[in-house]
Amino acid sequence: MKRNLWRRVQILLNNERGVTLVMVLMVLMVLSVLGLGLLGTAVSNANLSSVDRDHQSTYYIAEAGATERLSEIKSKVAGVYDETSNEAAFYNQLENEMLGSVLNDKFEPHFGDQPQASVNVEIETVGNPRKYKIISLGTIGKRTRTVERMFTVDWQPKGGLNIPQNMAAYTNTTISLTGGATIDGNIGTNSSEANSIELKGGASIINGVVYVPEPALDIALDNGSDVDVSVSAKPPTPLKLPPFPNIPTFPVYPDSQVDGYNVIENGALRVNQKTTNGYVLNLTDNTSFTEIEIKNDKVLTINTNNSDKTIVVDDLYIQQGNLNIEGSGKLTIYVLNSISMGGGGTINDNGDIGKLNIYYSGTDEVKLAGSQKIYGSLFAESADINITGGSGFLGHILTGGNNLEISGSTYIPTLFFAPNADVQLKGGGEVEGAIISHSLSAVGGTNLKFSEPDTIDIPFGSNTSGDSPENLLQIGTIKEK
Repeated sequence: MKRNLWRRVQILLNNERGVTLVMVLMVLMVLSVLGLGLLGTAVSNANLSSVDRDHQSTYYIAEAGATERLSEIKSKVAGVYDETSNEAAFYNQLENEMLGSVLNDKFEPHFGDQPQASVNVEIETVGNPRKYKIISLGTIGKRTRTVERMFTVDWQPKGGLNIPQNMAAYTNTTISLTGGATIDGNIGTNSSEANSIELKGGASIINGVVYVPEPALDIALDNGSDVDVSVSAKPPTPLKLPPFPNIPTFPVYPDSQVDGYNVIENGALRVNQKTTNGYVLNLTDNTSFTEIEIKNDKVLTINTNNSDKTIVVDDLYIQQGNLNIEGSGKLTIYVLNSISMGGGGTINDNGDIGKLNIYYSGTDEVKLAGSQKIYGSLFAESADINITGGSGFLGHILTGGNNLEISGSTYIPTLFFAPNADVQLKGGGEVEGAIISHSLSAVGGTNLKFSEPDTIDIPFGSNTSGDSPENLLQIGTIKEK
């Protein structure tokens, strides 16, 4: 019995050794599988990191190419703006130098590959402002990524005045012609709203087209309009005044007498008596007055002595009086507080409108009535203007005011430029030139006949350099194509 027991013990011991071996082998197998898995994961992660690195690097190459090209374009815009004087010349030269593809391979090698960016500039829209697109293809080895970036170029005249070309009337919002009003020429608006153009009640457009932004082509014309007119698309034109100049400071003109009468006293020049009629103010230098008053059919003559002169005056009153300008020089008048006109007086009667420029910084309405004629140009910083009864500036009129009213008789300024104003043309008023405004309402048999403004002849803003070239460029965000 003892022998049998010992044999059984030996068999059990032998079986346990076999189990241990099996268990050891199984553990080794599991560890091997885990090791191989971890090794595969590590290799896979390394490969993914390499792919991601190359993917990101290719994007950065494309982005860098677009950024460098855009930097070059900024310099070109500034240079071409300085070299050209009008919109057509500016865009022609800029696009000759800017459009097309260039290859940029000025990058450090990337793990044996030479990165490069192929950058192309294309036109998106024409007109002014004009949109362009930069497309940059980045390449590293066999990997490529493409990015694009929009930018807009907005040419501005050197004097800071942007006038829509070939437009009898152009507004930021609405144009309403009713009651027999007519416009001879093109009209347009920056508005994309429905019913921005109203033509009814006998109104008519002669030899003209209605221009609106493309989204408004089918909705701009009021459904009640009874005028058959062509509607075409035109990109919006930003309307803004040039900067109003800083008003200079000059010495007050000394006192002066005529036959014992003080025609100039304490800075006030008054031509209102028989004794002072025909007084000649000889300007040898720029000067200032507290007041200039001409009335009772009296005449004041200002002699510029054949060189440009400037007068700064607090208040200008011409009530049935006449102001003449002698000499070949141009006269500039800055009026600080008020302009009062009436009674059929004239300034620079039948003279060259280029010889007289008036800047008005006051806030009181400028009202012309009683058949005055002012042969010159006016720039009102913020005042409303009311022209009626056959009177008017025969020149350029610019205002930052909110209202401009024109009625009665005929006015022939080259340009009414009032981008903030609601303009009313009524009472049979007739205008030859162009009206650029916030809105326009024409009624009662009025007529506007187009005459192209000569931007070179417009004096206001000529003492500035226009917009900075940096302001001509608006840049969009970069994105992957």
